[in-house]
Amino acid sequence: MAAALKGLVVDLLKPGVLDVVLKDRLARLVPAIARIEHLAHHDPLTDLPNRTLLADRMRQAIAQAQRAERRVAVLFVDLDHFKHINDSLGHAVGDHVLIEVSRRIVANVRASDTVARLSGDEFVVLLPEPGGIEGVVRVVAGLTSAIAEPLQIDANRIRMSASIGVSLFPKDGSDGSTLLTNADLAMYHAKAAGRSTYRFFSPEMDAQARARLRTETELREALVRSELLVFYQPQVDSRTGQTIGHEALLRWSHPRRGLLCPDAFLGVAEETGLIVPIGQCVLRQACAQCSTWRARGYRGSISVNLSARQFGQDDLLDNVKKALDDARLPGNFLVLELTESLLVEPTGASMKLLHDLRSLGVRIAVDDFGSGYSSLSYLKRCPINSLKIAQPFVEDIGVEPEDRAIARAIVSLARAMHLQTLAEGVEQAGQVQALRDIGVDSLQGYYFGRAVPAAELRLSCESDPAS
Repeated sequence: MAAALKGLVVDLLKPGVLDVVLKDRLARLVPAIARIEHLAHHDPLTDLPNRTLLADRMRQAIAQAQRAERRVAVLFVDLDHFKHINDSLGHAVGDHVLIEVSRRIVANVRASDTVARLSGDEFVVLLPEPGGIEGVVRVVAGLTSAIAEPLQIDANRIRMSASIGVSLFPKDGSDGSTLLTNADLAMYHAKAAGRSTYRFFSPEMDAQARARLRTETELREALVRSELLVFYQPQVDSRTGQTIGHEALLRWSHPRRGLLCPDAFLGVAEETGLIVPIGQCVLRQACAQCSTWRARGYRGSISVNLSARQFGQDDLLDNVKKALDDARLPGNFLVLELTESLLVEPTGASMKLLHDLRSLGVRIAVDDFGSGYSSLSYLKRCPINSLKIAQPFVEDIGVEPEDRAIARAIVSLARAMHLQTLAEGVEQAGQVQALRDIGVDSLQGYYFGRAVPAAELRLSCESDPAS
């Protein structure tokens, strides 16, 4: 429309068409029309081509490549953990990061290449003449290195990285839409491989993507059909053997594949955000079940895992409070298990949330303690009650001095900070004895019982939750 209007203005400016005054006014419209046309095809923040212009250039590049029998490469570039920048430093800083990254990408490709911004922190690089696989890899290496250079924005020194997916014409698609989709798939595989790397598309990725989509669809149906179940695994006092609590563990009663453990679907739930309603469902069921047991004299706790997605929800505190209120369950009967990654660098908002949860009486446990982080300063800042010793340290504790030394160090640290300890993955009598000898407070694992439906549990009604 802008082009047609511009053409009309040009026609009106021809000699003898309009008087001088009107011609002058129309002449002033030409730059404005050109600006409108530019905005229709460019991203307003970075001034890079947008999706519309990218699609047009991809069509041209593919048509030329077909005639010349050569390749076209599409690179899908996604910044790693960009959301953390917006959340911690604000969107203004985030915008500066995007502008600087766009400049670096443009500076590391040829003038004949196209760099586009699709949305958020997603960029696409179109290489009409990539120069073979080696040429693509050189471009990817240059982009990765350029993006990784520190950014100084005001007082903030920021380091970024990117995950990059690559698709090639004609091998991976005969049109721009397919190439873009496949490059996007490859980028997700780069993310899954640990981020800050790249992957070329392969047919296996497409098959996995289809399987993932099928799982997502079925998982949404499972929520509606109440196919997601909560099983319970006992936690026992290491000295007395008494059951002092249960962990609520998710299972999926799949209509075709049978009973599924979380490993089969939790990744998809995390990626799609379905983990949030699923987690709420588990929390409600677990609190209601613990309340039912409590009415029969049970005095143990119920432990529920919180994912990073759930912990980041603004309404988490309200959901926990509602689950407790609806079940008429005192807060000190509920233990929320968080991974270390959520606590190592807590924000002001997350610290407030932790303290608000503690004000309800809810206890906080660090799951898989020692499995990935060396900084322990969060232990003195965060209102934590207990540490769950990661299963890898328990597996060979009866025969490996190193594992025993690590477990003993964790117990000593916990005691010094007035924290409880729980070892998970206990399966053998030798492990039980070793853990008891070094002073672990409570134990959990197949040795004491597998996770089963509530109806199959035999409860002890003598234990009392710790304060």
